[in-house]
Amino acid sequence: MAAQPISGTGLFAFNNSAALTDGLADGLCDFAGSQQIKSDVWFLWTAPAYGVATVSTCGLTAVDTKLAIYEGGCAGPIIACGDDTCGLQSEGSWLTS
Repeated sequence: MAAQPISGTGLFAFNNSAALTDGLADGLCDFAGSQQIKSDVWFLWTAPAYGVATVSTCGLTAVDTKLAIYEGGCAGPIIACGDDTCGLQSEGSWLTS
């Protein structure tokens, strides 16, 4: 898995048409009986300051999305998940450090 580095805040485009299923299933993320996210797209983001961060696809795509937020990179523990928060799109929030 190669995470695409992003910085700052705002909107970031994604395309999962050639994506594979790289992430591991995790019990913290129970998406209607399935713990696996398929067609993964990975981003690497460092919070500019301490506080609450939110990632959202709400109203930004027609794709059915799922989110898993990992601490420290792709191999880190999952600290937040999101699925079908707003229709088929997702949102996840966590406390940054």
